Amino acid sequence: MNARIIIGVILFCLGTTGAVWGSMVMVAMIGEVNRQKPDGDRFSYIGFTFPKILRVLSPYRSSYPHGRIHLYYFAALGLTLLAFIGGAVLLWTWARP
Repeated sequence: MNARIIIGVILFCLGTTGAVWGSMVMVAMIGEVNRQKPDGDRFSYIGFTFPKILRVLSPYRSSYPHGRIHLYYFAALGLTLLAFIGGAVLLWTWARP
């Protein structure tokens, strides 16, 4: 097997792992924020859009100034982006026959 294929599979697995990890961390962060909100004002656990992520991060950081969950989310996001960008570069630079 070609070394590029192995590297591509590893990058895809890392990117997918980072995406799943980020989703799990965001669900934990939504749970922490929802614990302090009244029943009608809570965030839904379904759907992770960029505006929703910003709306969750702001109350989390104000409610838990020494909390670390948002750092884990940024680490997972960084892992996902770096792995998928690395895979795209790998595909872009693939030698054509």
